[in-house]
Amino acid sequence: MACVASGNGLDAFPVGLVCGVVFAQVQGPQPDLGAAAVRLERFTGDRRIRPGPEEGWRWAETAAWVARNTEDPACVRPFLDRADGLLQELHLVGYAGLSDVLPSGFEARLAAYAKALSVFLTDRSERTLSDVECRVSSALGHDHGHSSTARNERVQIRLLESIRDRTCCREMVQVDFNPNPCPRGAQHFRDDIPADLVV
Repeated sequence: MACVASGNGLDAFPVGLVCGVVFAQVQGPQPDLGAAAVRLERFTGDRRIRPGPEEGWRWAETAAWVARNTEDPACVRPFLDRADGLLQELHLVGYAGLSDVLPSGFEARLAAYAKALSVFLTDRSERTLSDVECRVSSALGHDHGHSSTARNERVQIRLLESIRDRTCCREMVQVDFNPNPCPRGAQHFRDDIPADLVV
C-alpha cells in the first residue's frame, strides 16, 4: 500500500476512516471533498487515491470493518481520534456527518437532528416532520447509534428511537402548540433525560 511505502503506515487506518468521508457518495459536485482528496496524497507519497471501489471506497470499507470488529474498543479509540484530527486538518469538520464510523459523525448527526426538531417544534408540518424522521434514521444508522455506552448517548438514542415511531410525532403535528411538548409515547423517557438535554 502506498501509505505504508511512503512511511505513513501508522496513519493507514485513520486515513482509511477519513476516506469514508472524502469519497462518500453525495449528490452534486463537492469542491471541498475534491480538495481534501488531493491533500490526502501526502500520506501516499503524492500518489493519487482514485475514488470508487478500486481504491477510495475499498480503503474506507476496510477501515470501517476493522473499527467495527476489533474486540477491544479502547484499542481503536486513538485511531478514531486521529481520524477526527485529520478531518480538522483537511477542513472537513462540516462533513463529519458523512461518516458512519467516526464519533464526530454521530455528533454531527445528532446536531442535525436537534436542529430539525427545533424547526419542527415551531413549524409542525408534514415537511418538517419528514426532516426530523430523516435525521433520526441517519443518527440511528451510525455505528454509535446502537453501540454507545455513555449515559447521555444512551438517553439520546432512546429518544431518537421513540421519535422514530411516527405516531409520537404525528400526535404533535395535530395538537395545539405546547410550550413544553413531550409526546405521550416518549413521556416515560422524560425522567431519564439530563437537564442539559431537555428541550
